[in-house]
Amino acid sequence: MDEVTQQNAALVEEAAAAAGSLQEQAVKLAEAVAVFRLQGGEVIDVRAQLGAQRPSPGADDGMPALAGA
Repeated sequence: MDEVTQQNAALVEEAAAAAGSLQEQAVKLAEAVAVFRLQGGEVIDVRAQLGAQRPSPGADDGMPALAGA
């Protein structure tokens, strides 16, 4: 049982690291495409929208909590 718990904890750590990496890549991608304009010259500041949507640390990420964690 303890071995399974340790494996689960390692998987959670890997998933958290992957999620952080994906978020960094998403921000970089948003910054890269922020220079494009929509038809009609409308400019949308994606960086401002990302800042407003960024979850606070410890926010519910949609994943179930581990029992005893």
